[in-house]
Amino acid sequence: MARFTEKDIIKSIKASTEIQRFFSEYNNDKSADDKIKTKIGISIGHCLEISGMQNMTNDLMGIPIDTAVRIQMLAKPGQILIYSKMKKKLST
Repeated sequence: MARFTEKDIIKSIKASTEIQRFFSEYNNDKSADDKIKTKIGISIGHCLEISGMQNMTNDLMGIPIDTAVRIQMLAKPGQILIYSKMKKKLST
């Protein structure tokens, strides 16, 4: 999972495209069983960030996270799906 600010919508799409491109190239010489199939869902909105003390990681929670997960589940391998609210922001 990655987090971008609302100002970085284009960066989030570019990063997702780079991830898909990387795995596409990685998979070129792999057998079907060894290929890594990535699906990406992108959402927008405010989320809660919780800092972990023991494992030194931060967790993100909230509706945008749940939405991104649901969108990602709808994607086909190699596909990037974007939440409709994000598309509206891009067109303004």
